[in-house]
Amino acid sequence: MNRVITHARANHSVCLTNGGHPALNFINTERKNYRGQYIDLLTNYSTFLSWCRNTKLIDDEMWMELDVEQYCYTKEAAEIFGKIITARRCFEHLFNAIFDNRHIEAGIIALFNEIAEEVRAQLTFGQGDRGLQLYWRNSTEEMNLPLWMIISAGVQLAQSTDVHNIKQCAMCKSLFIDNSRRGNKIWCDAGTCGSIKKSETYFEKKYVKNYRTKRNRLINK
Repeated sequence: MNRVITHARANHSVCLTNGGHPALNFINTERKNYRGQYIDLLTNYSTFLSWCRNTKLIDDEMWMELDVEQYCYTKEAAEIFGKIITARRCFEHLFNAIFDNRHIEAGIIALFNEIAEEVRAQLTFGQGDRGLQLYWRNSTEEMNLPLWMIISAGVQLAQSTDVHNIKQCAMCKSLFIDNSRRGNKIWCDAGTCGSIKKSETYFEKKYVKNYRTKRNRLINK
């Protein structure tokens, strides 16, 4: 059975990947937290599936389908996870270069073309309820499908105007899309990174103020 192509939703993840876009959320699964500790949310195909479910990329039905498949075909799941890590590395280099306005390496462009071509080969047009629609080809129990959805979203982002709104969080260094009205957003999430930074600033100011007060008292004795 073919599935109608559904674009990966931009819901924020509960797993510290607030990029505002599936491709950036995917990149942000590997990063350092505000304490400088290394975090990698994707350690195998099972954790990748769980992350996809948490970010609403796939629904519970698809998660259950693929969760069963990964235990039936462990070797294939391991191979797909290798492709997942390769795609994440490609996206990380590509979108960081775009953010920094740097030259994109030829090898990264070649890899991006390669994984994009694989996804294009899985798409087909057919008659649907709304006329001509784009479908995923033979998507039932296809363990590659969540990765294909992310790659498809990344290809669209690279060609959209949103790519110029990519920023890096001032706190955790994650990439995110700034769709704010004034375009002056500096944190991926005001409730987490923004709150932490404001707290740090408050305590720093309080510490400096107390230090200066004590110093002045000693000087004026």
